[in-house]
Amino acid sequence: EEQTGEFSNTEEARMLEARLEDILSQMQNAGQVRVMVTFDNAQEKVIAADEQKSSGSSGTSEASRPVKTSGSGGESPIILTERMPKIRGVIVIAEGAADLSVRFSLAAAVSTVLGIDENSVEVFAMRRNE
Repeated sequence: EEQTGEFSNTEEARMLEARLEDILSQMQNAGQVRVMVTFDNAQEKVIAADEQKSSGSSGTSEASRPVKTSGSGGESPIILTERMPKIRGVIVIAEGAADLSVRFSLAAAVSTVLGIDENSVEVFAMRRNE
């Protein structure tokens, strides 16, 4: 298995935050919403491997090397699957979050859509510009 760069720095993470901001801002009395999602680990890619076992006088040895495919950009490993990182927590900042019912509704919505425990979601009232 190989790990790639931090998921939280990728376009996918920014798109997730933007989608959450868009849908949460549509909730009654939520107002403008900002979202930040943090992750426990990086996205993982499982690469196909060619495993070879050989027996000799010194015992059995195993060797593994990535299976590669050729394309116009050269050789690249065959990716069997990609595992998305585990969400550590979410912060939601909303104009209407001073109202407790709005705060609870926002936390419940984030928990539901991401499949995480509500304890991993914190909702705060947005600072008012005066």
